[in-house]
Amino acid sequence: SVNAKAKTLTSETIVTLEADTHLKARVWTGESWSALTEAMFEVGVAVEPTALRISEIHFNPGQPTSAEMVVGFDNNDDFEFLELMNPTEQTLDLALAQLVRVDDNGVQVGVDFDFGSSDIRRLGPGERVVVVEDLDAFRCRYPETLAVAGQWKGGLGNGGEQLTLRMGNQTLQQFAYSDEWYPATDGGGHSLEINDPASPDLATWGQAASWTPSSFVHGTPGRSAVATIDVNRDGIFNSEDLAAVFAAGEYDDDISGNSTFFEGDWNLDGEFDSEDLVFAFQLGIYTP
Repeated sequence: SVNAKAKTLTSETIVTLEADTHLKARVWTGESWSALTEAMFEVGVAVEPTALRISEIHFNPGQPTSAEMVVGFDNNDDFEFLELMNPTEQTLDLALAQLVRVDDNGVQVGVDFDFGSSDIRRLGPGERVVVVEDLDAFRCRYPETLAVAGQWKGGLGNGGEQLTLRMGNQTLQQFAYSDEWYPATDGGGHSLEINDPASPDLATWGQAASWTPSSFVHGTPGRSAVATIDVNRDGIFNSEDLAAVFAAGEYDDDISGNSTFFEGDWNLDGEFDSEDLVFAFQLGIYTP
Protein backbone atom coordinates (compact mmCIF):
# COMPACT_ATOMS: atom_id res chain seq x y z
CA SER A 1 0.00 0.00 0.00
CA VAL A 2 0.97 3.66 -0.16
CA ASN A 3 2.79 5.12 2.83
CA ALA A 4 0.52 7.52 4.73
CA LYS A 5 3.31 10.12 4.68
CA ALA A 6 3.81 9.92 0.92
CA LYS A 7 3.15 12.90 -1.32
CA THR A 8 1.39 12.51 -4.65
CA LEU A 9 3.51 13.73 -7.56
CA THR A 10 2.63 14.41 -11.17
CA SER A 11 4.76 14.77 -14.26
CA GLU A 12 4.79 18.54 -13.64
CA THR A 13 6.00 18.33 -10.05
CA ILE A 14 9.46 19.81 -9.41
CA VAL A 15 11.56 18.01 -6.80
CA THR A 16 14.47 20.04 -5.41
CA LEU A 17 17.50 18.15 -4.08
CA GLU A 18 19.81 19.89 -1.61
CA ALA A 19 22.57 17.29 -1.74
CA ASP A 20 23.76 14.34 -3.83
CA THR A 21 20.89 11.85 -3.76
CA HIS A 22 20.42 8.25 -4.83
CA LEU A 23 16.76 8.39 -5.89
CA LYS A 24 14.60 5.29 -6.18
CA ALA A 25 11.05 5.46 -7.57
CA ARG A 26 8.06 3.23 -8.26
CA VAL A 27 4.61 4.04 -9.61
CA TRP A 28 1.46 2.83 -7.83
CA THR A 29 -1.18 1.81 -10.36
CA GLY A 30 -3.94 1.42 -7.77
CA GLU A 31 -3.41 -2.32 -7.54
CA SER A 32 0.33 -2.91 -7.73
CA TRP A 33 3.72 -1.23 -7.91
CA SER A 34 5.76 -0.78 -11.07
CA ALA A 35 9.34 -2.02 -11.36
CA LEU A 36 11.98 0.06 -9.57
CA THR A 37 13.70 2.90 -11.40
CA GLU A 38 16.76 4.47 -9.78
CA ALA A 39 19.42 7.05 -10.55
CA MET A 40 22.15 9.03 -8.82
CA PHE A 41 21.65 12.82 -8.94
CA GLU A 42 24.69 14.96 -8.19
CA VAL A 43 24.19 18.49 -6.89
CA GLY A 44 26.71 21.25 -7.54
CA VAL A 45 30.28 21.05 -8.80
CA ALA A 46 32.77 18.85 -7.00
CA VAL A 47 36.41 19.93 -6.73
CA GLU A 48 39.59 17.94 -7.23
CA PRO A 49 40.35 15.84 -4.15
CA THR A 50 43.68 17.44 -3.25
CA ALA A 51 42.57 17.63 0.40
CA LEU A 52 41.48 13.96 0.61
CA ARG A 53 43.20 12.31 3.58
CA ILE A 54 43.61 8.82 5.05
CA SER A 55 41.97 9.04 8.47
CA GLU A 56 41.86 5.49 9.87
CA ILE A 57 43.96 2.34 9.38
CA HIS A 58 42.96 -1.14 10.58
CA PHE A 59 46.02 -3.14 9.54
CA ASN A 60 45.95 -6.08 12.01
CA PRO A 61 42.36 -6.56 13.19
CA GLY A 62 41.20 -8.55 16.17
CA GLN A 63 40.53 -12.25 15.75
CA PRO A 64 37.25 -13.44 14.24
CA THR A 65 34.40 -14.18 16.64
CA SER A 66 32.81 -17.61 16.72
CA ALA A 67 29.82 -16.21 14.78
CA GLU A 68 32.14 -14.82 12.08
CA MET A 69 34.01 -18.10 11.80
CA VAL A 70 30.78 -20.05 11.38
CA VAL A 71 29.99 -18.10 8.20
CA GLY A 72 33.48 -18.61 6.80
CA PHE A 73 35.54 -15.61 7.94
CA ASP A 74 38.34 -17.26 9.89
CA ASN A 75 41.25 -14.95 9.02
CA ASN A 76 41.56 -11.66 10.91
CA ASP A 77 43.19 -10.04 7.85
CA ASP A 78 39.80 -10.31 6.09
CA PHE A 79 38.59 -7.41 8.26
CA GLU A 80 41.29 -4.91 7.27
CA PHE A 81 40.14 -1.49 6.11
CA LEU A 82 41.26 2.05 5.34
CA GLU A 83 39.07 5.09 5.95
CA LEU A 84 39.49 8.32 3.98
CA MET A 85 37.94 11.65 4.91
CA ASN A 86 37.06 14.96 3.32
CA PRO A 87 38.05 17.55 5.97
CA THR A 88 37.02 20.51 3.80
CA GLU A 89 33.76 22.41 3.29
CA GLN A 90 33.54 21.45 -0.40
CA THR A 91 32.41 18.27 -2.14
CA LEU A 92 35.37 16.32 -3.53
CA ASP A 93 35.31 14.56 -6.90
CA LEU A 94 36.97 11.16 -6.40
CA ALA A 95 36.95 10.14 -10.07
CA LEU A 96 40.75 10.48 -10.37
CA ALA A 97 41.65 9.41 -6.81
CA GLN A 98 43.55 6.15 -6.38
CA LEU A 99 45.27 4.14 -3.68
CA VAL A 100 48.30 2.57 -5.34
CA ARG A 101 50.95 -0.01 -4.56
CA VAL A 102 54.52 1.17 -5.02
CA ASP A 103 57.88 -0.56 -5.25
CA ASP A 104 59.93 -0.66 -2.05
CA ASN A 105 63.28 -2.33 -2.70
CA GLY A 106 61.71 -4.77 -5.11
CA VAL A 107 58.60 -5.42 -3.02
CA GLN A 108 55.14 -4.04 -3.83
CA VAL A 109 53.69 -2.34 -0.73
CA GLY A 110 50.31 -0.79 -0.05
CA VAL A 111 47.01 -1.45 -1.80
CA ASP A 112 45.45 -0.70 -5.20
CA PHE A 113 42.02 0.89 -5.45
CA ASP A 114 40.51 3.12 -8.15
CA PHE A 115 37.71 5.38 -6.88
CA GLY A 116 36.80 6.23 -10.47
CA SER A 117 35.22 2.79 -10.90
CA SER A 118 33.88 2.51 -7.35
CA ASP A 119 30.46 2.78 -5.75
CA ILE A 120 31.33 6.16 -4.19
CA ARG A 121 32.83 8.84 -6.45
CA ARG A 122 31.94 12.03 -4.55
CA LEU A 123 32.62 12.87 -0.93
CA GLY A 124 30.76 15.69 0.79
CA PRO A 125 32.15 18.02 3.48
CA GLY A 126 33.18 16.06 6.57
CA GLU A 127 32.18 12.74 5.01
CA ARG A 128 34.19 9.53 5.25
CA VAL A 129 34.55 6.57 2.90
CA VAL A 130 35.97 3.10 3.52
CA VAL A 131 37.99 0.73 1.33
CA VAL A 132 38.30 -2.87 2.52
CA GLU A 133 40.22 -6.13 2.18
CA ASP A 134 37.15 -8.40 1.89
CA LEU A 135 33.74 -6.83 1.27
CA ASP A 136 31.71 -9.78 2.57
CA ALA A 137 33.77 -10.08 5.75
CA PHE A 138 33.52 -6.34 6.34
CA ARG A 139 29.74 -6.38 5.94
CA CYS A 140 29.56 -9.24 8.42
CA ARG A 141 31.46 -7.35 11.13
CA TYR A 142 30.23 -3.83 10.29
CA PRO A 143 26.69 -4.19 8.89
CA GLU A 144 25.82 -0.59 9.80
CA THR A 145 28.61 1.00 7.74
CA LEU A 146 27.13 2.45 4.54
CA ALA A 147 30.00 4.41 2.98
CA VAL A 148 32.00 1.51 1.52
CA ALA A 149 33.60 2.27 -1.84
CA GLY A 150 34.75 -1.28 -2.53
CA GLN A 151 37.47 -3.88 -2.17
CA TRP A 152 41.15 -3.24 -2.82
CA LYS A 153 43.90 -5.39 -4.35
CA GLY A 154 46.88 -6.12 -2.15
CA GLY A 155 46.85 -5.96 1.62
CA LEU A 156 48.06 -4.07 4.68
CA GLY A 157 51.28 -5.27 6.28
CA ASN A 158 50.88 -6.32 9.91
CA GLY A 159 54.29 -4.88 10.70
CA GLY A 160 53.59 -1.58 9.00
CA GLU A 161 54.23 -0.32 5.48
CA GLN A 162 53.94 2.65 3.16
CA LEU A 163 50.58 3.86 1.86
CA THR A 164 50.21 6.01 -1.26
CA LEU A 165 47.20 8.09 -2.30
CA ARG A 166 47.24 9.73 -5.73
CA MET A 167 45.09 11.83 -8.03
CA GLY A 168 46.18 10.90 -11.52
CA ASN A 169 49.96 11.40 -11.50
CA GLN A 170 49.88 13.72 -8.46
CA THR A 171 50.73 12.19 -5.08
CA LEU A 172 48.27 13.43 -2.46
CA GLN A 173 49.69 11.46 0.47
CA GLN A 174 52.51 9.04 1.04
CA PHE A 175 53.53 7.86 4.51
CA ALA A 176 54.34 4.73 6.48
CA TYR A 177 52.62 3.45 9.62
CA SER A 178 54.18 1.08 12.15
CA ASP A 179 52.92 -1.73 14.36
CA GLU A 180 55.26 -0.46 17.08
CA TRP A 181 53.33 2.77 17.60
CA TYR A 182 50.53 1.33 19.74
CA PRO A 183 50.29 -2.35 20.80
CA ALA A 184 46.47 -2.17 20.94
CA THR A 185 46.38 -1.69 17.16
CA ASP A 186 48.63 -4.66 16.40
CA GLY A 187 46.14 -7.52 16.68
CA GLY A 188 44.50 -6.06 19.78
CA GLY A 189 41.33 -5.14 17.93
CA HIS A 190 41.81 -1.37 17.78
CA SER A 191 42.49 0.74 14.70
CA LEU A 192 44.74 3.75 14.18
CA GLU A 193 42.74 7.01 13.99
CA ILE A 194 44.33 10.28 12.87
CA ASN A 195 44.07 13.10 15.41
CA ASP A 196 43.76 15.97 12.93
CA PRO A 197 42.64 15.00 9.41
CA ALA A 198 42.67 18.68 8.40
CA SER A 199 46.33 19.23 9.29
CA PRO A 200 48.22 20.96 6.45
CA ASP A 201 51.47 19.22 7.46
CA LEU A 202 51.41 15.93 5.57
CA ALA A 203 54.64 14.79 7.23
CA THR A 204 52.76 14.30 10.50
CA TRP A 205 50.87 11.26 9.08
CA GLY A 206 54.12 9.29 9.39
CA GLN A 207 54.49 10.07 13.12
CA ALA A 208 53.05 8.01 15.96
CA ALA A 209 52.01 11.13 17.91
CA SER A 210 49.59 12.06 15.12
CA TRP A 211 47.58 8.87 15.63
CA THR A 212 45.54 7.41 18.48
CA PRO A 213 44.26 3.86 19.04
CA SER A 214 40.50 3.80 18.48
CA SER A 215 38.34 3.93 21.59
CA PHE A 216 36.10 1.28 20.04
CA VAL A 217 37.20 -2.30 19.51
CA HIS A 218 37.30 -2.84 15.72
CA GLY A 219 37.54 0.93 15.10
CA THR A 220 34.90 3.27 13.72
CA PRO A 221 34.90 2.84 9.92
CA GLY A 222 32.88 5.49 8.10
CA ARG A 223 31.98 7.51 11.17
CA SER A 224 33.28 9.30 14.24
CA ALA A 225 33.01 7.87 17.76
CA VAL A 226 30.27 10.39 18.58
CA ALA A 227 28.13 9.32 15.62
CA THR A 228 28.46 5.69 16.68
CA ILE A 229 26.33 6.16 19.81
CA ASP A 230 23.41 7.76 17.97
CA VAL A 231 21.46 4.54 17.36
CA ASN A 232 18.29 6.09 15.92
CA ARG A 233 20.25 8.59 13.78
CA ASP A 234 18.42 11.68 15.04
CA GLY A 235 21.66 13.57 15.69
CA ILE A 236 21.79 13.20 19.49
CA PHE A 237 22.55 10.54 22.08
CA ASN A 238 19.71 10.48 24.59
CA SER A 239 17.20 8.24 26.39
CA GLU A 240 15.60 7.21 23.10
CA ASP A 241 18.84 5.53 22.05
CA LEU A 242 19.06 3.74 25.41
CA ALA A 243 15.45 2.58 25.12
CA ALA A 244 16.09 1.26 21.62
CA VAL A 245 19.05 -0.90 22.58
CA PHE A 246 17.49 -2.27 25.77
CA ALA A 247 14.36 -3.17 23.79
CA ALA A 248 16.49 -5.66 21.84
CA GLY A 249 16.76 -7.70 25.04
CA GLU A 250 20.44 -8.60 24.71
CA TYR A 251 21.93 -6.83 27.74
CA ASP A 252 24.10 -9.35 29.61
CA ASP A 253 22.19 -12.23 28.00
CA ASP A 254 25.09 -14.71 28.33
CA ILE A 255 25.05 -15.40 24.58
CA SER A 256 28.53 -14.81 23.21
CA GLY A 257 29.00 -12.40 20.30
CA ASN A 258 25.33 -11.95 19.38
CA SER A 259 24.94 -8.18 19.73
CA THR A 260 25.32 -5.54 17.02
CA PHE A 261 25.77 -1.78 17.11
CA PHE A 262 21.98 -1.31 16.95
CA GLU A 263 21.55 -3.66 19.90
CA GLY A 264 23.90 -1.82 22.27
CA ASP A 265 27.33 -3.09 21.23
CA TRP A 266 28.85 0.39 21.13
CA ASN A 267 32.42 -0.71 21.74
CA LEU A 268 32.04 -3.30 18.97
CA ASP A 269 33.22 -6.32 20.95
CA GLY A 270 30.15 -8.40 20.11
CA GLU A 271 28.46 -7.96 23.51
CA PHE A 272 25.97 -5.48 25.00
CA ASP A 273 27.04 -5.08 28.63
CA SER A 274 28.08 -2.52 31.22
CA GLU A 275 31.31 -1.78 29.32
CA ASP A 276 29.24 -0.32 26.46
CA LEU A 277 27.32 1.97 28.85
CA VAL A 278 30.50 3.12 30.58
CA PHE A 279 32.14 3.83 27.23
CA ALA A 280 29.13 5.75 25.93
CA PHE A 281 28.79 8.03 28.96
CA GLN A 282 32.53 8.67 29.17
CA LEU A 283 32.29 10.35 25.76
CA GLY A 284 30.34 13.14 27.50
CA ILE A 285 27.77 13.56 24.72
CA TYR A 286 24.63 12.29 26.46
CA THR A 287 21.72 14.74 26.25
CA PRO A 288 19.23 14.43 29.18
